[in-house]
Amino acid sequence: MKDVLIILDTSLSVEAYFERNMKPFLKELVTDKDLHVSKFGTQIALMIFSGEKKTKVLLKFGKIYDADKLAQFIEKLKWDDIKGGFTRTDIAFQIASDKVFTKNNPGNNRPGVPDVVVIITDGDPYAGNIDNVLEKTMANASVIKEKGIQIVGAAVGNEAMRAKLRPKLEAMATSAEFVVEADFKDIKTIRSMLISKTCTPPVERCVCRSTTSKTYLIKPGQSKATATWPVPQYSCGARTRETTMVEPNVQSPHAFPRGDHIIKYTFKFEGGVDVVCPVTIIVKGKMCGEKAFDSCKQDCCCGTIHDHMPGFKCCGPKYYNPADYKCCDYAHLVSSQKSCPIY
Repeated sequence: MKDVLIILDTSLSVEAYFERNMKPFLKELVTDKDLHVSKFGTQIALMIFSGEKKTKVLLKFGKIYDADKLAQFIEKLKWDDIKGGFTRTDIAFQIASDKVFTKNNPGNNRPGVPDVVVIITDGDPYAGNIDNVLEKTMANASVIKEKGIQIVGAAVGNEAMRAKLRPKLEAMATSAEFVVEADFKDIKTIRSMLISKTCTPPVERCVCRSTTSKTYLIKPGQSKATATWPVPQYSCGARTRETTMVEPNVQSPHAFPRGDHIIKYTFKFEGGVDVVCPVTIIVKGKMCGEKAFDSCKQDCCCGTIHDHMPGFKCCGPKYYNPADYKCCDYAHLVSSQKSCPIY
């Protein structure tokens, strides 16, 4: 018996699979007898997330107790009503913490009944030109976990997408063991695993007490940015820590290329208890080939950086003055007074 908040990704990338795969999966999930959906069994709330305005709770706890009626509610969902741009996972977790599970577990919908968040998504947190969405997502997920609330994640989509998403989803979830994955066409295969993770009783409350998210900018002429971060802090009662694993095996300070990097600290305690604390490093920069450049002072020509000159243009990797030269096929420069050679 749990109070389960399902957070469903309804960004545009899900559209092709919603009616054919996602909706049948959700109906079979809530009617599965192992989940025991009923007034005195497991209760379900449903939230959707995409863009900021479309991220909201569709079904509150206590509105529908019957599993078949819950399936009917899901069947009536119309894609045009729930779809949205972007993937505001950060806002979804914020709403879950601020409006759904406002108290520490298990003091929310039904005091004494454990609270669980199940997030089903096919992509990284994303909000266009808005910065730090991944950082906010991790921070908001940590707030939920610090309340003692279990987070279970399901990564759905093609293999390449899942490989990119899974490390981030593992950092959001209670631990890596609480993440499942499948292609959209095979999503039914994870139903039993998802129920099993949802119904797994939480171990002694061992949580991260600090999370780190930092953004760095690669300096012009360099290919990486050097990041520093503290070792995450945790609490796990009187248990004795046995080992610490860091994936990837890096230490602060460390130079990272452009992209999102999650350093996962796993603190292993006696009794088989793990505490997983993520450190999120986001590295940005305008790249020219393998190096960053200053677009206000420099121009990039096919991977070669040149100091900006008024009126100059690129010809392949070369940089030229159109008043003196013309650019021909194969990045060949000839005098502006001559004709381009015929190859």
